[in-house]
Amino acid sequence: MMKYLILFLVSFWGFSSVAKPILVVANVEPSQTSSSKAFIISVYKGQKLEWPNGERITVINQAQGTPIRKKFYESILGVPPSKKFYIAKKGRFVFRTLQVSNSENVIKMVEDIKNSIGYVYRDEYEKLNNKKKIRVLFEHKT
Repeated sequence: MMKYLILFLVSFWGFSSVAKPILVVANVEPSQTSSSKAFIISVYKGQKLEWPNGERITVINQAQGTPIRKKFYESILGVPPSKKFYIAKKGRFVFRTLQVSNSENVIKMVEDIKNSIGYVYRDEYEKLNNKKKIRVLFEHKT
């Protein structure tokens, strides 16, 4: 009986962690945004460095080894979570992401940095966001 209970709990925990939607959020005016999955991918791969109005995008990334980064990279970007996207020209980085330790810090940074973008689980966004400056650009239901 104990074996079945453990098996149920493990499968329930695994299912619940898989089913958490990821939101891509930004501190940007509505007229500046594109919310397509293709746009989000190009931003996180360093192929798109500016919003449609020419403002520079600050890209905020979750820390290496976090479950949300693994899920975001694999299911949205289509690459392993260890993949790094650095673009350098003439010895200077023209693209790199800011890396933070958790979703609370992502939300704080997106709130504080104009034209920034980040990703969090929907339940964390609902719990932590004051909804004053952050807009949801994209939702990925996993």
